[in-house]
Amino acid sequence: MLSIPALYSSRSWGNTIIRMVWLSLLIIVIGNSAALLRSQTTVTQRKVIQRVQPKYPEDLRIRGIGGVVRLSVEIAPNGTVRNVSPLGGNPILVAAAVDAVKQWKYATAETTDTIEVKVDFQQLH
Repeated sequence: MLSIPALYSSRSWGNTIIRMVWLSLLIIVIGNSAALLRSQTTVTQRKVIQRVQPKYPEDLRIRGIGGVVRLSVEIAPNGTVRNVSPLGGNPILVAAAVDAVKQWKYATAETTDTIEVKVDFQQLH
């Protein structure tokens, strides 16, 4: 059995302390990054003023392939769509949905907002 002085001088004890410090710093950084990300993303519901329907890809429509596409949509204060990022869905349907949603117009607001939009291609054919 190791004595207390031998335990403090052991190399493994020093490595353990270094690992604990790094882990603590990592937890702090991750926690702060998550809080910063949450503060930069405003989740709200903005009213769509002009909606453009996506063009259902003919090959998928004929085969009865549909699905839901989820998009993250950044809306400028003037109501125009600034950025669209796919969150999920068939890649071919995603392209059609992104092309349509980029043309949408929303009600004006004081801030830039980010919302999630779902486009259901089952309902379009």
